[in-house]
Amino acid sequence: MRRAEETRDAVEGALVGLGRWLLVQVFDDDAAAALDGRHQNPVWRELLRRAGGPTLRLSERVLCVALHVAAHDVHAARHRLRRRRPALV
Repeated sequence: MRRAEETRDAVEGALVGLGRWLLVQVFDDDAAAALDGRHQNPVWRELLRRAGGPTLRLSERVLCVALHVAAHDVHAARHRLRRRRPALV
């Protein structure tokens, strides 16, 4: 059980790290662009084209899940910050 949990933690950490890297490096840390406009991004389109092949041995699904996790985390964090700010009167 412990080995399975360690593996899950490692995989989860790697997926989150990949998503964060994609968000920052490919989408300039723009969660909205990553969620809504990703198919207009030429780097993203190229990553998807190569996914599952000999030059990128990750599936398209892994790329998409990683990006969505990171973008939703950023979006949620920014939303929480806006709710916590006191109203200016």
